[in-house]
Amino acid sequence: MKVLKLTIKRKWLNMLLSGEKLEDYREFNKYYESRLEGKWYDFVEFYIGGYFSETIPCARFKFLGYKIGIGNVLWGAPAKDLVYIIKVGELVEKNNI
Repeated sequence: MKVLKLTIKRKWLNMLLSGEKLEDYREFNKYYESRLEGKWYDFVEFYIGGYFSETIPCARFKFLGYKIGIGNVLWGAPAKDLVYIIKVGELVEKNNI
């Protein structure tokens, strides 16, 4: 089981949890290229904050893939910039939320 672990702001995580937001955005750069391109994950886990801890809020969703494109500004994407668009499926688990 492969898990993509990412930090996220509470606002965007709450939107994912409510089902209002269906994807997450990451900068189109070498760092995310190395984590995404040519790889597949079973799940994507989002953590509030910068460092993992057993007590921080987190949620695990099914990973439905990614693409490169222009994201929805209302869901946190930068205007007119290419980003990695990570498709998020059903909620599998949540902790400390």
